[in-house]
Amino acid sequence: MEKSAVYEAAAAGLGRNTSYATAMKPGHMHDMHELFFLMDGNMTAVCNGRSTQVSGPAVLIFPRYSIHSGSSPDEGLYDRFILTFRDELLECGSPLCAKARFFSGSALTAVPLNAAQKQLLVALAERIGAYAGDSAAQEHLTLWCLYELAGWYTAPAAECAAPRQAYIDRVVQYLAENHREPLRLEELADRFFVSRAKLVADFKAVTGMTVKGYLALIRLCSAKALLDSGTGVAQTAAQAGYADESYFIDRFARHFGITPGEYLRRLREKG
Repeated sequence: MEKSAVYEAAAAGLGRNTSYATAMKPGHMHDMHELFFLMDGNMTAVCNGRSTQVSGPAVLIFPRYSIHSGSSPDEGLYDRFILTFRDELLECGSPLCAKARFFSGSALTAVPLNAAQKQLLVALAERIGAYAGDSAAQEHLTLWCLYELAGWYTAPAAECAAPRQAYIDRVVQYLAENHREPLRLEELADRFFVSRAKLVADFKAVTGMTVKGYLALIRLCSAKALLDSGTGVAQTAAQAGYADESYFIDRFARHFGITPGEYLRRLREKG
């Protein structure tokens, strides 16, 4: 592959922190899958509006285009390792690929670990960090992580009996890739050959959110990413899918507690 499928190894090896806010941004999304290694402590993980309580050691997999966040009631230090990777990693032709794609396309996948499993993943995480700059080695080690996790994972009964998952995964991807365009429920339902009522019900059942709410969060997260890159407020509104700049400013302020102009100003002061 010309470009590494392993996009980022944040805190290669094991990172230590006193707050989950430094490890996972609130309500964010990206076009890569995220492996969140929770080695110790407790965490409330939110993925597409659905909360899950997780105790370490465990690995959480947040699929691409999911809106996710995490928080913890615990005080003191905790261990975590974060790795994001692209879909191309799962299509690279390695013998490990067939088993590596075991996780959900739109919901959080959590894999509890025992002591031996934790030890193996810590060793793999440290090796990924040691191979910084060697994309081929990092890709192989990341696939190895996924391969091992697939063998340890047991899908909940409700998840095994969810035929809606596949097409809702495609709806989620379509919304993420086309959130800048005007989207109507009727047209979206027609695109996926279902009725409006079925789409609304299935989307809520799978993601825990309404289609409108999910699209609104995608646009807000997209807008924040644009502002983070230095894009002006008016351009951000247009590029994130808002036809009305005033409406965008109001939505952004309600969600993040700060206007986009003030957020941009503070970014520039820091930079």
